[in-house]
Amino acid sequence: MAGRLGPFIRQLRLTHHLTQHTLYAGLLSERQAVRFEAGDNDIQAERLFTVMSRLAVPLTELQPFVPTPAQSPLLKAALTKRAQWADWPLTAAETDAISEYVTGKTPLTLSEIQELSPLLGHFDPSLANNLYENVWQHLQDHQSRQEFKTVASSFCIGALYYALFHANATMCHTYLKRLTRIAPTDLVELIQLRFLTALVSAVPQGADAAYQKTDDLIAGLRAIGASAMAAALVDNRRHVLTAFGHHARWTPAELGALARSQEKLPAALRQTDYPGLNQALKGRSLGEYRSINQQ
Repeated sequence: MAGRLGPFIRQLRLTHHLTQHTLYAGLLSERQAVRFEAGDNDIQAERLFTVMSRLAVPLTELQPFVPTPAQSPLLKAALTKRAQWADWPLTAAETDAISEYVTGKTPLTLSEIQELSPLLGHFDPSLANNLYENVWQHLQDHQSRQEFKTVASSFCIGALYYALFHANATMCHTYLKRLTRIAPTDLVELIQLRFLTALVSAVPQGADAAYQKTDDLIAGLRAIGASAMAAALVDNRRHVLTAFGHHARWTPAELGALARSQEKLPAALRQTDYPGLNQALKGRSLGEYRSINQQ
């Protein structure tokens, strides 16, 4: 922390209109305070806690200054795969590395949570539920940070999709409540909140209810030119209906959304073994449907 912490504390002190004498009374001499704020000296943990208390600033504000353990080569490999494609298959060793990192005693920073969260979906439900909850608890340590709402909203949306893709109704309701309480303000997150709220309430009633409660939103996105997001929601809805055993037929829009998503993947990762897909294609290639409902 030496070199960076002192100038940070100095900025906090000036923001609170405190003198060095007032803030460091009984803790540091005048010379020590000057050198500390200049980044030349460090400070003992016990004294730092007192300083933060006098500033009325939570200790979580110090998270960026706490060194984090180095990421293992396996974890780096998993993150590299995820950067290329969120659903890239991971090896057993890579998933073990993620699990060990997430469940370790060292608090996760917000940037680490953002980086690791998309990888949690690669785990079996019995383990993934615990990992999501573990990361959620790490998130609570950052509630005072400006970025908390954005990171927490994104995390809850990811957890909700995981729960829906695995037909976990209990987890769905837990994270929908958490996302609602966060009250996201970003437009994309608000769209996701509306879409997910509709799905969670409609899916137990069957496919017709799910289509009815989400079609208007998807049509609205197409109308304003957000065709990529509309297609993503169509594909996600189909995936959710399949997980809950309600996807009896492929709609033209679903075939079009799948065709466009598949063509973005490396050839080795493209899939065509979705339930009922071959029957829905009726002898045509999937690529022939790519233009359906694209606009």
